Amino acid sequence: FGASLGALSAIFSGQLSSMISQNPEVIAFSRQKMIIISSTYFLYGISETMGGVLKGLGKPIFPTVVTFAFMFLFRFFWIYVIFPMKPDSLTFLYVVWPIGWSMAIITLLTVYIPLIRKLQIGQNGIKQNLV
Repeated sequence: FGASLGALSAIFSGQLSSMISQNPEVIAFSRQKMIIISSTYFLYGISETMGGVLKGLGKPIFPTVVTFAFMFLFRFFWIYVIFPMKPDSLTFLYVVWPIGWSMAIITLLTVYIPLIRKLQIGQNGIKQNLV
């Protein structure tokens, strides 16, 4: 669902951007950001869902730290350390969102996959379906 809405937002970014301004430069910057963020926003949904599952399974600290690290600290690092290397490109600034979401997913998978496997095996040592 998120990928579909994100794709629609990216496809119609010109029309949506023209609702906030008629200035061609503003529209161009807005479209650029919308295309990057909207087309990858489903990654944020995956990250938040995985974090929610881990929290629901009694592991709240790890997803909280991961979210803080990649949705807050990583962005500050990017803005103050990485972005100054190429300050003339807003694209280079905007990609911090999907990169952070991807890194959060990869990090969450290190706990998510083993925990789900452990749940599937169960107490009797036989693999079970969770559904």
